Amino acid sequence: MKGQSSKWSAIEQVTATAVKFVWAMILWQMLAKYFLGVEMPLVENLYITGVFTVNSMLLGFLFRRLFNWINIKYHA
Repeated sequence: MKGQSSKWSAIEQVTATAVKFVWAMILWQMLAKYFLGVEMPLVENLYITGVFTVNSMLLGFLFRRLFNWINIKYHA
């Protein structure tokens, strides 16, 4: 069985990130308004969600590389 190609891996990551970005915006909007009582303008919501999305992508990449390195070093 052949593994996932780089192209489809990239498509999967972009799709997953876009869906999580939209979900995080909706969730943050609900949390800020209903639980914290804060009106969040869309531009600020985009900025905050964007910062956390980039942070999540960087950490996800670093952990993926770390675990790939561990797998190659100790299981190859």
